[in-house]
Amino acid sequence: MALTAEDIKEGKCYATSGKERYKVIAINPRGIVSFLTFEGNSKPGPLRANCGMKAFLEGVTKEIPCPAE
Repeated sequence: MALTAEDIKEGKCYATSGKERYKVIAINPRGIVSFLTFEGNSKPGPLRANCGMKAFLEGVTKEIPCPAE
């Protein structure tokens, strides 16, 4: 089942169809999602990326556990 905007939460992690994983760090009132990217169980990198909620939903497949900090 596809994720919806209500499924995307700050502090949660999401898988893509590839190796990348995303940790959502903020969602602003206009629907812009700020996230960090990581692979496997490594810690998220320091660089933040931003995109609209629709584009984010097109890129993720499911919620996953976040790696230990």
